[in-house]
Amino acid sequence: MTVLWLFALLFCRGKASACYGDGSFAQEHWPFCQELGTGLLMYFGPSTDGEYMKLGLHAENHDGWSSLGIGGNGGMKGAQQIVVRKVDGEFVAEERYSTAYATPQLQETQEVLLFFSSESSGNISWGVLLPMRSCKTGERYAMEDVGMFMHWALGHSHDFGYHKSRGQFHTNLVAGPPAPPPDMSGYDSVSITMPEVPVVGEGSDAKNPYVCGIFDLAEVLPSNRNTSEKHHAAKFGVILDSGSREYVHHMILFECTEQAAMDNNFTHNQVISNCERMVRGCQASKWPWAVGGEDLVLPPDVGVPIGNGARWYALQVHYYNPSLHEGVRDSSGVQLSLSPGLRTYDAETFGLMGGVSPVQRDPLPPGHADYSIPSMILPAQCTQSWSVEEITVLGVMHHAHLVGKKLSVHVTRNGEYIGEMRREKIYDFNHQSLEGSSVKKLKRGDELTLTCSYDTSTRTAPTNFGDFTQDEMCLAYFLHYPAQTARRGMFLRANGDSRVSMCPDPAQMSGDGFQLGEGGMNPSQLLALSVTSQAPGIHPPACQAKGDLQSSQAIELLRSMGVAESVPMLLDFFDEVYVWLLALQHSAPRCEAGHAASTVNQLLPQADVERCQTFVRAIKMVLQGLDESLHELHELLQGSEQVLERVSSQNICNLLQGEATGDLGLEEEGQAAGDAGACAALEAVKLSTKALRMTLQKIGGLLAAGSALAARDWRVEALRSPRKSTWMESQQPSLRRRKTTNF
Repeated sequence: MTVLWLFALLFCRGKASACYGDGSFAQEHWPFCQELGTGLLMYFGPSTDGEYMKLGLHAENHDGWSSLGIGGNGGMKGAQQIVVRKVDGEFVAEERYSTAYATPQLQETQEVLLFFSSESSGNISWGVLLPMRSCKTGERYAMEDVGMFMHWALGHSHDFGYHKSRGQFHTNLVAGPPAPPPDMSGYDSVSITMPEVPVVGEGSDAKNPYVCGIFDLAEVLPSNRNTSEKHHAAKFGVILDSGSREYVHHMILFECTEQAAMDNNFTHNQVISNCERMVRGCQASKWPWAVGGEDLVLPPDVGVPIGNGARWYALQVHYYNPSLHEGVRDSSGVQLSLSPGLRTYDAETFGLMGGVSPVQRDPLPPGHADYSIPSMILPAQCTQSWSVEEITVLGVMHHAHLVGKKLSVHVTRNGEYIGEMRREKIYDFNHQSLEGSSVKKLKRGDELTLTCSYDTSTRTAPTNFGDFTQDEMCLAYFLHYPAQTARRGMFLRANGDSRVSMCPDPAQMSGDGFQLGEGGMNPSQLLALSVTSQAPGIHPPACQAKGDLQSSQAIELLRSMGVAESVPMLLDFFDEVYVWLLALQHSAPRCEAGHAASTVNQLLPQADVERCQTFVRAIKMVLQGLDESLHELHELLQGSEQVLERVSSQNICNLLQGEATGDLGLEEEGQAAGDAGACAALEAVKLSTKALRMTLQKIGGLLAAGSALAARDWRVEALRSPRKSTWMESQQPSLRRRKTTNF
């Protein structure tokens, strides 16, 4: 299983010769290379100006579509997917997105530029350009300096459909792929695994057994170590029993107090078959894992403390066995690699318990596609108790059950919005993991807001909050250092913007323990330990685009990469521009792409086809800008009857042709009506129309220059093919008229 490397992400130079050996990708232009599998390499890196992300793929022995998924949680749901395939014999790049386990659909707008593609000797290579941050309509991730999940997929053919193979991996698109995992083969290790327990439960729900294994650290530590000394776990490696892994939903390793061991007469390898609620005194979480999670490797100066007087540990495993399969036993667990010496910092997990019990939350109503519950707040009163000014966040884990839709943790500081800790557009029950945080430092006095939403559209009865898989949760963990005394915050009540929360210290969690629900504290006891605060406003800043694919800056970047012949400037090669626009004019209604591409192939010499096909994509961007301008103008005109009353078609024509003087009297008309709103709307129409005119002028200029510069190619083509020449000459009169049109 791939390792989640939480320490510095560095370029793996050992792979350089394998990555750049065939010359398809030049290292000077593609700073990072990551091997995804045998014969499968990903190339990437930001532009030097930080405006664009270059992303490429090389797949050996492959003939079909290929894709890279950005962000999300390793699954298809919620990932921004870049798909490259052939349509009518021409490579195209598509941005797709899926909210479910279904065919990802094309995004409403396309923010991807395919600037090279090749198919040779049974191998496929391609490169695309993406903006570092797009603000256009669609679901995308900003390119940030943070480790993230990605995935790849290969198709059976160029018809986009179900993949023939796929995989998931971690990387940092800005800083590079993870460094190789450190060699811990010489480290002492401790294995804690369930002792062949059945995956059918004895509790209140046989399909959802919660089973605890009790382990004596003295029995599993190497002989040269003892429980009275502190040890640092440098790595937690998940162990999944091959015969029962499909039933393992999550595992949590807890440290127990000596009092809990005496009260419950703990013995090594003891099994508590009904462990839906943790044993009192076993509350200190050391390692959380859930479906889709990976190994956890700590930074070289950080370790999770083990021992230090603590002898007893409990591994709680939640199995999900909906078909009640009998005879299945499990020995899954975790292997701890212990650092040879103590490290500088202790790391611990902090839990944000937004809803884990009916005591905290009312049932979710059925029949809602997007149902949000009141946010859980970790108020400033809680973080003010931290012993240091700031802590470093190593990773964030979201946890809900089957109808969980989206979870987010937002950070505010003195009323100012700082950011979202983990960027996950859609929660996926089948892909849960500890992921890097966009907010890398939390400060004393910060407030954390956990929001959770659910899709109960398929439920016919209310959904309770609780431990079982068919119940729900609103829960997040973050791993941090240096470790703090407080280990969790809890939601208790919400009344409007007012929140009642708890952040108990270990003294409240030891002895008789701290527990919600049956057998735990009653509401009066909880409220006596609570704090009241106001939910902070969550106001992320407005999106600021970074990287315009339609700009000359983008084209210059590609020219600097040595692809000038395949990506000409808009002022170059007007013969190709003209041919493309001619193809659009001559094609079927709505400029059907297949016909247009066919016309281009007919008109151009074969040597120029690839260059023209790439240039076609640039022209498509211009036309997309035209379409967006028209759409914006249409919405403005349709959105106000007052605008329609005051703006005549002649006004619009004058603005488009640039023949208007002054303000066309639009403001005066609005002022005369005494309507400031109408004035503002009229001004918006004017500005939008002028922007549209600028786009039309660009196209007009292309037509004019193309009409003259294409003449040479027409004469050449006339010698080669009289039929083609006759067709083209027949188009010239109308195009000459276009050339003199005042756009």
